[in-house]
Amino acid sequence: MGRLLVDGYIYSRSRFGGVVRYYDNLVTHLVDLGATVDLLIEKPLPDHNSLRALHNCGVEFVSDIEHNYDAFLASYYSVASCIKPRVLTVHDLIDELLPEQMPASARWTDWEYGLSKRTAISAADRIIAVSHTTKSDLVRIYGVPPPSVITIYHGIERTFLHASDVDKDYHRAEVSRFGLPSLFVLYVGGRDGYKNFAKLLTAFGIADLPRSFALVAVGSQKEFSAEEQKIISRDRLAGRVLLMGFVTDTVLASLYSCTSLVVMPSLYEGFGLPLIEALSCGARVACSRAPSFVEIGGGFPFLFNADNEEAIAKVISQALSSNEPERWLHAKSYARQFTWPRAARCVKTVLGI
Repeated sequence: MGRLLVDGYIYSRSRFGGVVRYYDNLVTHLVDLGATVDLLIEKPLPDHNSLRALHNCGVEFVSDIEHNYDAFLASYYSVASCIKPRVLTVHDLIDELLPEQMPASARWTDWEYGLSKRTAISAADRIIAVSHTTKSDLVRIYGVPPPSVITIYHGIERTFLHASDVDKDYHRAEVSRFGLPSLFVLYVGGRDGYKNFAKLLTAFGIADLPRSFALVAVGSQKEFSAEEQKIISRDRLAGRVLLMGFVTDTVLASLYSCTSLVVMPSLYEGFGLPLIEALSCGARVACSRAPSFVEIGGGFPFLFNADNEEAIAKVISQALSSNEPERWLHAKSYARQFTWPRAARCVKTVLGI
């Protein structure tokens, strides 16, 4: 097994999120497969739980190219190097497709991100796309030759894969610690822009649901935005919309296991980890017709048009009133094919190590 250099810039930029989880899991499982992995990152190291975990599994941190490497897993911000092959993972093209839907704090500037991304794509010998949707967008927008782009789906954490093996009473007890009602619809992720949470909030207010139902949102944003406060006031939803902030995977698995329905209203995603996480825990799922959701959902989630609050509300009511236990049992089996060991083996092949 060869020696791999991984650009660790993401750890200086973010503490949480899908890309951090991608690197955490991919690197860990590449080490499990026998790779020697160095993480290229500026020193002093940021205070980051992920870095401690990676170090504990044998990853070394370097601030310069110190060895002869057999492959380079690059990022949009990678320094130029002569390491071949140079492999880049592209997670989505939201900035290109929906720039007006990006939060102001995350929008491109040509010098900081847009130019870097285009340069990184041009410099890559091979590109990993996290879905066929992302691959198609990449080929169409950047003109990348299709044979140089390989689709490798994300995996999900073991916590979610084994959630249904745990007694249901444990999950109920875990959820009850937070004072949540027994009946709730669950949303997971950021809530700005293309995430389309405001539409979900309005749809929840007009859906044909008992008032005992709550809408529970999990994610790093701990306060309501001005727009969200306006909708809550207008639709008399005070006390029925609950923000939990960031939670551990253990708690999230219990939320998936106890919720009446997981709803994902995004206008676009490159993949959609919460969809697969929820299905693997046996949860019912309703999601938008975003191409990646349709691609990875396996035909199991209820689908709605994301730009229509009434359509979202109708599908929420339909999903909650359905009685199809076999559907979600099959969905759980389907979702369990999305594992990090499988993803790491595929990436190892692309890297040629």
